[in-house]
Amino acid sequence: MFNASLIGNLHPAIVHLPIGILVLAGLLEWLMLFRRFRSGAPLIPLITAIGALTAILACITGLLLESSGEYDGDAVTRHKWSGLITALIASTYFVARRKGGLLGMFPNRARLGSLVMLASVSITGHWGGDLTHGSGFLWKGMYPTGKDGSESNGSTFRPVADVLQAKAYQDLVGQVMTTKCVSCHGPSKQKGGLRLDDQSQILNGGKNGIVITPGFAANSELLKRLLLPPEDEHHMPPKEKPQLSLQDRTLIEWWISKGADFNKTVKEIGIDDSTLSILRIYQGEQATASHTYEPLVPEENVPDADPALLEKLRTQGVVILPIDPAKGYLMANLINVSRPVDSILIDMQPLSDQLIWLKLSGSDLTDAGCKQISGFRRLIRLQVDQTRITDAGMAEFSKLISLERLNLAGDSITFQGLLHLKAMKSLSTLNIWNTRISNEDMPEVFSLLSSAKIDTGGYKLPFLDTDTMIMKDTRKK
Repeated sequence: MFNASLIGNLHPAIVHLPIGILVLAGLLEWLMLFRRFRSGAPLIPLITAIGALTAILACITGLLLESSGEYDGDAVTRHKWSGLITALIASTYFVARRKGGLLGMFPNRARLGSLVMLASVSITGHWGGDLTHGSGFLWKGMYPTGKDGSESNGSTFRPVADVLQAKAYQDLVGQVMTTKCVSCHGPSKQKGGLRLDDQSQILNGGKNGIVITPGFAANSELLKRLLLPPEDEHHMPPKEKPQLSLQDRTLIEWWISKGADFNKTVKEIGIDDSTLSILRIYQGEQATASHTYEPLVPEENVPDADPALLEKLRTQGVVILPIDPAKGYLMANLINVSRPVDSILIDMQPLSDQLIWLKLSGSDLTDAGCKQISGFRRLIRLQVDQTRITDAGMAEFSKLISLERLNLAGDSITFQGLLHLKAMKSLSTLNIWNTRISNEDMPEVFSLLSSAKIDTGGYKLPFLDTDTMIMKDTRKK
């Protein structure tokens, strides 16, 4: 059965053949100016013929690739028609240059014809590069941007003055997607039918459905793909492309978990201190000098983790990233693991010294796994929201004496479970939204954990007298 998609995928490999061959033919034509090279003149028609044939083959595979639906817009149209014209020029040049042809008797015209062919090849190749690597890829690095306020070429992140006042999507998330995602998911190329350069397109998703679930980062396909091992065929971006940093992934996870708002500022959406500290990297140097941040890692160093263990865990889908490589501390995310989380946590126990940030959001974690979590004695941040844990598992968390951030949103936790946290002096932020803690228990919760900032969700704005508009009948009676 004919597989157009498979043949179309050969286009990036085949397209380099006519480029090299036709450039060689054009250069040989100009070398004929020197007597020592004129003996090679009979080769020019043969080389041109091969170049023309491969150009035609590149056009065929290119048209099949276009039919896959992953390319669209002016860029692919320009590249397509310039490629067809190049194949036509190369074929015409061969016919005119072959033995006994018109150009063979007029060397100056032959050289002029080769210039036209070389120009066509160059233009087609450049537009093909724009299609693959993004518009203006040839000039990347020539126009520095960023902290000095100079103009950007559109492919480099422009620092913001203050993260809190920045528009979450326009100034931060949108920029990350433009620099790392849009070359494959933009106006000219849409792998998987997905575009990430526009609000409505992001929400619409791609051929396989929606990619973000506002409010539920752990259930969002986009984040899952970002956190896959680079070797995985579904990892985004492909491993040969520029990868998202820890800060980029943290930004996107925070944005989705907060509802994926496209209009509000970071401050209006709401952000915890530790996430804010990570995102401060997006600020310009002139802004960061006036801020002090809480430390993300303990001051003392720890030994590096066993590389063999890290590799074993990564093959099972665990995302492990360095938080501070100089000190040896790590964060782990089990969103894409291939077997039950409880069993993987057993294998992770040798990381008790290095692991300070653990993300288990939306996983199949149970109370049995909580016992393993208690072994990570240096944990500072723990996300176990939308899991299967109950009050019984909470007893294990009381052993985490360094824990500062705990997310229990969506878990089957009652007030009795929170009693286990009473002795945790370091706990500064607790999310208990959508748990089984009743409104009647809330005063006791705030009293029990008076030193922690407690997020209960379900925000409601107070009703003010000024919110009411009184309509008066002004018609004359």
